[in-house]
Amino acid sequence: MPAAIGLALLLFTQTAPVVLAASPSPSPSPNPDVRIEAHALLDGNVRPGAWTAVAVDVANDGPTITGELRIRGQTETGSQYGLEVQLATGARQGFTLYAQTQIFGSRVTVDLVSGAQVIATKQVPIKSHDAYSPIIAVIAERPEGLLPQINAALVNPNVATSTVITLIPADLPPRVEAWAAIDRLVWQDVDAATLTEAQAKALRLWLGAGGRLTILGGTTGTGTIAGFDLPDADLLPFDPTHTIDAAPADLVPLVGQPPSDAATAVAVAGTLRKGTVLARSGDDTIAAETGYGRGVVTMIGFNPAESKARAQTAFQRPITTEIVPAPEFYEAEDYHQQYLEKRGRASCHVGLQSAV
Repeated sequence: MPAAIGLALLLFTQTAPVVLAASPSPSPSPNPDVRIEAHALLDGNVRPGAWTAVAVDVANDGPTITGELRIRGQTETGSQYGLEVQLATGARQGFTLYAQTQIFGSRVTVDLVSGAQVIATKQVPIKSHDAYSPIIAVIAERPEGLLPQINAALVNPNVATSTVITLIPADLPPRVEAWAAIDRLVWQDVDAATLTEAQAKALRLWLGAGGRLTILGGTTGTGTIAGFDLPDADLLPFDPTHTIDAAPADLVPLVGQPPSDAATAVAVAGTLRKGTVLARSGDDTIAAETGYGRGVVTMIGFNPAESKARAQTAFQRPITTEIVPAPEFYEAEDYHQQYLEKRGRASCHVGLQSAV
């Protein structure tokens, strides 16, 4: 898990998860006019102690409802996580709920509570992972071509067993605190411009806190990579301006000595912006790596899974999680403190210090 991810918890807004005061459990009273669909983001992969995000869609075909969406785990505790909602007649609304996962097991339950009654409920499966085992997320048009090489690269007796998961862009949470379950994101041939503004911001914060992003070239050229080139975030180590046919010898720094019958490889190429060149083809940079905050962005312009010049893998260096001293802690401004309490509510804002 990125070492400084706790800093991003200071970015909560008024829509952040709220810890509700302990109260008697509401009684079930299903309302047939209300339906809930829900799924955990990151395809349900979570870590104990980290935040998880659950996307919830609610439909109301009856009278207007004022209530609260709540997440609860398999074990009752003194804390509940909820979000106030108002559903007009005919409403179709989407929400994202957040809660810490140390109280959860193999599932969470989302309840819609109105008054003292649970009027709709939905169970959501989750997959809990060891807190110290790296998790590698792959977003690719054809992930099956990458997975064998990534899994082979993760065989390292000196580090904990890693887990590789496949996602689509919609699985990425819009808030950085729910990214803490993943250590590295591998991206190939999927348009980065499909990320929402909130997801793109969360990606940048995750990187700044110690995440690792690996962008691979494939069959789509420069088009799918350009979406990472955001005006307010200089992420990419080189400009992906064009494609070239890279000679097998150009790939040696990453994939090793090519076989004698190796063919050229199509590669995204450009001019180095910053960081370290990993491979060149003539005057063009075709692979480079740069720091971003405490994280790292690696951009490899060719597809290591399809290149006939590969020897082992473009992931030949072990994928590890760095453990470093905690950075300086910055307390939120006064107006963030006891936000709900100052407004006469009976509950208080989630304690950020305990989550860092």
